[in-house]
Amino acid sequence: RAARTGEPLPLYGGGAQKRDFVHVADAVAALRLLAERETDARPYDVGMGMGWAPGEVAAAARCRTMGALLHHREMDRAVADPRRLAALGWVPQHNLGAYLAAGGD
Repeated sequence: RAARTGEPLPLYGGGAQKRDFVHVADAVAALRLLAERETDARPYDVGMGMGWAPGEVAAAARCRTMGALLHHREMDRAVADPRRLAALGWVPQHNLGAYLAAGGD
């Protein structure tokens, strides 16, 4: 709604909660790697292993609305540990910081 009406982004908890953002292409590459390899039944974290606060992302992107970042208000930190995937050879090709620095192109 805020995006449609031009209202300011409501940042719950001050926008300081940390989230791990992974590009969909990197997530798909991780899932393909896991499907192609024999792995144990333990879970694998798919993510960059870096936390970004929604407020940081909004400020870096110079935007007022980013509704997808507003979920999971109760969690202060949700950051993946991609070390197990990295041990299998997974290397993410996209970086949120670089993406935002390039103006989102």
